[in-house]
Amino acid sequence: MHTLSGERAVRFGSAVIAYEPAWRERRDVEITVHPDLRVTVLCPAGRSPVAVDAVVLRKAPWILRQQLRFQDLHPLPTEPRFVAGETFRYLGRQYRLKLDEGSEPRVVLSRPYLRVVVPDVRDHAEVGKMIDRWRRARAAAVFAEHVEAIVMRCPWLGPRPETLRVRTMACRWGSCSASGVITLNPALVSAHPSCIEYVVAHELCHRKVMKHDQRFYRLLGRVVPDWQTRRDRLNNLR
Repeated sequence: MHTLSGERAVRFGSAVIAYEPAWRERRDVEITVHPDLRVTVLCPAGRSPVAVDAVVLRKAPWILRQQLRFQDLHPLPTEPRFVAGETFRYLGRQYRLKLDEGSEPRVVLSRPYLRVVVPDVRDHAEVGKMIDRWRRARAAAVFAEHVEAIVMRCPWLGPRPETLRVRTMACRWGSCSASGVITLNPALVSAHPSCIEYVVAHELCHRKVMKHDQRFYRLLGRVVPDWQTRRDRLNNLR
C-alpha cells in the first residue's frame, strides 16, 4: 500500500521535470519514464520530498534522454482530445494540460503546465475552443513581434506589412499574396522561435521576390543565413 502526495517538479537547466511520487515500504528510489512522457517515482517510506527531489535531479540527464527517445519512437497524437495530461507544444517546448474547474474561464501558461480553467472539466469541446482562442491570440502577438524585429534589422525588406493574418492552413505554414498580405498558420506558434523567424522571413522576402528562384534564396540567406537548418527542424515538427 502506498500514498500519493501530488505532482512535484525539479528544474535542470532550462528543463522542468515534473514527476508523480509515491511512498511505500522499500529501500531505494525507483524512477520510471513512461511512453506518454510521464515520470513516476517510488520512494522509501519516510524519505522527505526534498530528498526525493535531489535524487530526481541527479537522474535528470537520464530522464530527459528517455523522454526524447519516447518522443522519437511514439509521435504525438494528430488529433488532440483535450484531456488532462495531454501534451501541447508552445514555442518549441512541451506543456502538459492541467484542467481546473472555476467560474472565470481562462488559459494560463506556467511550466510545465498549460492550465485551463473551465466551469466543467468534462466539457472537452469547450476546453478545445479555449485553447484554440488562446493559441490564435498568442500566435498573432508572437508573429507580429518577429515581423517587427526582422523589419527593424533588415530595413531594405521594406516597411512593415499593413496586414498580417492568422489563419489555419492544411498544408502550409505561411503565404504571401501578390498584394503583400502575409498569412501565417496559428499552428506555427508550436515551433521553436528560430523556426518561426524563418517562416516570417520567408514570407517577408516574398514581398520582394514572389518566385522561389535564385534571387529569392539569396535574399532569404541575407535575412536568415541558416534558413535550411531551420526549415529542416520545422519539417521534423510533429
